[in-house]
Amino acid sequence: MKKPLMLVLVLGMLFGGFWYSRQSARVPSEPVNGLPWQIEQLAGGYTRVFGLTPGRDSIQTAIKVLGDDYKLAIIVNDRQAPGLELFYSRFVAGVFRGKLILGTDIKADRMMALIEAATKFKYMENGSRKYQISKNDLDFVYQQIVTSLTFIPGVALDNENVVNRFGRPAETLKDSAGNLHLLYPEKGLDVVIIEKGKDILQYVMPGDFSKLKIPLTER
Repeated sequence: MKKPLMLVLVLGMLFGGFWYSRQSARVPSEPVNGLPWQIEQLAGGYTRVFGLTPGRDSIQTAIKVLGDDYKLAIIVNDRQAPGLELFYSRFVAGVFRGKLILGTDIKADRMMALIEAATKFKYMENGSRKYQISKNDLDFVYQQIVTSLTFIPGVALDNENVVNRFGRPAETLKDSAGNLHLLYPEKGLDVVIIEKGKDILQYVMPGDFSKLKIPLTER
């Protein structure tokens, strides 16, 4: 009696597992949103990526969309003008982890006033100085418009997989350091493939694309 009973139990488990796997296969997987190549073209020449619209959304809006796990500071170095940055060190773009930096355009005199009013600063590993914004200036800062998004993925890119996902670029250029730039002006995107370092995806409003391209042509 024990052998037939055991056989029935085994067959039941096998059939049940087969049925469950068939049922599971029929359940459609949910689409993944927020991927780097999911760039939505909007009216008025805007785009939306990662739930944000460069050139239209404010720092305050970005925080509402992306969450509170951020750092907000003014970055100063010798290579470029001081910039206000909203930084997410553990950003997830669909299924890709990386870092996201949101930049703004603030007039030079107002930026200097923010730096002078900063409560303290510290040096970063690359030698840049990071200034902590005064509480008195936070209301002003939160209203500033996000003009650029820089995503630094945790995985390496190459020319082939970029073209497969984003399409063929309008133009490719190399900068003075030899890094390859795949340019997508209609998407406001510059994909930078860096030989020795982390690759970068830079997003701006398409109408501001010259800000990304002009530095590449000035030698």
